[in-house]
Amino acid sequence: MVRHGPFPLQMRILASAGVVLVCALGASAATPAPRTSLVSVALGGRWANASSWSGRVSGDGRFVAYFSGATNLTRARRGGLFLRDLRRRHTVRLGPGGVDLAVTPDARFVVVCTTAPLARGDVPAHGPRSEVERFLDAYVYDRRTGRILRASVPARGRNPNDRACAGDFAGHVDVSADGRYVLFPAKASNIVRGDTNGMTDVFVRDLRAGRTRRVSVTSSGAQANGESSALAISADGRLAFFCSGARNMGREPGVFVHDLRTRTTRAVSTTAGGRPLSQVICLHGKAASANGRFVAFATQDPDVTQSEGYRLVVKDRRNGRLDLLTPGIDGQGVGGVHAGAMSASGRYLTFATSVSNLVSRDTNNVEDVFWFDRARRVPVRLSLRWDGSESF
Repeated sequence: MVRHGPFPLQMRILASAGVVLVCALGASAATPAPRTSLVSVALGGRWANASSWSGRVSGDGRFVAYFSGATNLTRARRGGLFLRDLRRRHTVRLGPGGVDLAVTPDARFVVVCTTAPLARGDVPAHGPRSEVERFLDAYVYDRRTGRILRASVPARGRNPNDRACAGDFAGHVDVSADGRYVLFPAKASNIVRGDTNGMTDVFVRDLRAGRTRRVSVTSSGAQANGESSALAISADGRLAFFCSGARNMGREPGVFVHDLRTRTTRAVSTTAGGRPLSQVICLHGKAASANGRFVAFATQDPDVTQSEGYRLVVKDRRNGRLDLLTPGIDGQGVGGVHAGAMSASGRYLTFATSVSNLVSRDTNNVEDVFWFDRARRVPVRLSLRWDGSESF
């Protein structure tokens, strides 16, 4: 069994009034203290006048891209897609809002899933439609040149014939470090030729070559016989990670990686000996290191967890080892994991869970966000108030 977590987030640190960025500091301390900064700051330092969501952070932590319905964030007086420069304390509106996004480490390229037609010559699918009815597409903003390119370009027709870029439990978009390769899921059957499985598949668009390839396929090129969702792409754009319920990818559904150079697909959610793990949950977010060596997911496989509930696992693809992240203080495993994101090096992991036994004095009975240092082996709760008290 493979379970697809709820709609993606890189770090579930979202408040109804705005996007909140949480950074873990104090690496030399026994328990690093989180520092919380409000990202969705309105003009004049005021509060945003509407909700904000889906924050994505650049590699150096300087920039945060997010969506907001607020009309007082910039002088444009409109909601949409925003980029906040935390160093300069300045916010710019990039364009219309959407449902998912990704940024490159330097924040030069921003990928957005939206119903708004942004690229030249792009028209609504199936004739004129309202923005609400229009199918989603994936676009790439180049902030240096000002160009906007559509990534979800169909091989046949002027527009995808179904949802491209996002969907229910379809994972999220991602982009290579140089902005050349864009990973996205699509229900549309005309993104590439020969797509007849009627399933949500995962694709990679090479913006430089103007070519799209379906990566949720077997090593022989056969179509997946189950739904697939997008997870992450390596920094160089060579490795595409995805989750699939297909039974023809391996002996069990789970997490897979497609090598675009060798055109081979291999299972990731396996033991060191190569046995496919059962009952896998995909952590929709940037759940892989930049070089693709480390990949995070959750499993309830009894031979691995040896306890009730799901456990977070980091797979080292170089040696096959599974790193089971720390259990709760009462010895139980991590359960109800909804999302996760991994640092470029693979050392740090953030995830959201409603489990209350990962840290002491967790009594708010709501889902919290945690940060885990795989070297120090200590979980830190991030979703706290400014004074360190529990949220909600």
